[in-house]
Amino acid sequence: MSQAEFRISDLYVMPDEDVRPWQDARDAILDEVFGMREHEIDMDAIREAGEERLLVHRKMQTMFDDEGEWSAGIYVLSLDGRPFGAFVGSGESESAATVFLVTDESLQKEATAYAEQFRNRPRNGVFVGDDFDLRTVKIHDGVIVGTPEGFRLVDQKFAGKDGTLLFDEEAFRKAFQGSVDDRLKANRDIGWILSEGAALVAAAIPEGIERVVVNEPPKDYEGRKLMWFAAAAATSEGTYAIGVHAHALERNGIDWGSNVVAARIGGPEEFAGLKERYAPETSAPTP
Repeated sequence: MSQAEFRISDLYVMPDEDVRPWQDARDAILDEVFGMREHEIDMDAIREAGEERLLVHRKMQTMFDDEGEWSAGIYVLSLDGRPFGAFVGSGESESAATVFLVTDESLQKEATAYAEQFRNRPRNGVFVGDDFDLRTVKIHDGVIVGTPEGFRLVDQKFAGKDGTLLFDEEAFRKAFQGSVDDRLKANRDIGWILSEGAALVAAAIPEGIERVVVNEPPKDYEGRKLMWFAAAAATSEGTYAIGVHAHALERNGIDWGSNVVAARIGGPEEFAGLKERYAPETSAPTP
């Protein structure tokens, strides 16, 4: 190794201080090298692939503070054991000043293409054509669902695994704040409030989805209370409980309308038992 010059070829042969798959690299490396952020990477697809072809090798690092938030590091990137470039980052999270130096352009392009297949949303500026299905775009905490009235962007917690809208939050809030809110505030009895509220929650389950009013108060489980189970909804792939977590109900009292959540509790067969228990008149066989 030359003492006059520190070449990238010298860096390549140095021992690793740390080595990890590309998706676990620092945000600065993901951004500078692959043009991605962590939330844009389909980690499930990477796990299913079961490969570790693309690696990030930390060759040297120095810390500028005791917490390790300010530092400088030098890294090598490799595909199938072949290095193709070096990344140098410094400052907070090693992102204040960065440079990526490529020594094998064809291998770097191959590595970028490999990483790109695990992007869970289209790369910005990439031509997709006007027939591209926008439902495939990953939206943080949101999802596009189809309804009889057309497509809507909703909170992902109110969409089933098959993309079915389970609960019309917009319609519920309008009803809660309008015709129901004043009556709830006028009657402070929690039993009456939940009874009225459960019917309201069930009414916000869209047409075409089986539903039943449950109104099961929060139960104690391992020293904590579970969700108030207001109503159940069933789709072709599962049964969902819709209600409010006990801590939100206790904290917000009568103003719980913005705290409704949905949780999958089993397959479609689960709904039959709930219907028989809470609405026996609708589940009884016809004589």
